[in-house]
Amino acid sequence: MMYVSQSIHTPPIKETGTIATGVHSGLEAKIDNMDMKSFSPSLYNVLLIEINTGYDQNLFNADIKKMLVEQLDTRYQDLAYQKLQVLMAATSLDYGQINTLVQHLESTFGTNKRLSTIKSNLKTITYYSSTLPQKVNSFIALGYGGFNEEKYSMLKKELNAVPSDVRKRKSVSNHVAQSLQKLHLHYEGYAEWYRTVMQ
Repeated sequence: MMYVSQSIHTPPIKETGTIATGVHSGLEAKIDNMDMKSFSPSLYNVLLIEINTGYDQNLFNADIKKMLVEQLDTRYQDLAYQKLQVLMAATSLDYGQINTLVQHLESTFGTNKRLSTIKSNLKTITYYSSTLPQKVNSFIALGYGGFNEEKYSMLKKELNAVPSDVRKRKSVSNHVAQSLQKLHLHYEGYAEWYRTVMQ
């Protein structure tokens, strides 16, 4: 009796579990290793692309992709808000870095109460440290002939009514003090000029 042996060729089994574990573990490590110094909007985008690419290449399933994206989103937002808190507490504001983080958070995750508060605080700080002092300088630039008592009173009142939490900022308190001093000196100069010219 003769036996015919048929050899069936089976391709090697791809160990998707090992590959998936390795790939997604590597991505988890990258996410976990983000810290205050290393994270940035561009790093977030790179990691998001790596997650999507891994999923598109079937290196892991949709559940793992969802988990990785959630971990990335949570880690990034935690770091971004911590960084914003540090930047907003600094003596001198780094508007470029603050705006980059705020814009990325807003465009990626949408506006929320926390982000709205940061934007409002930034607007208030900018107003009292830059906009209001510019208004004072513009008023003074009009000279004594363009002096307006009502405008003077309004500027003085506004400079004295800076919210206490904003006034605590050294940059704001310095600008406010300088503006008040300039306004006071301008008023004294105007009063002297008025007495001389009008009498």
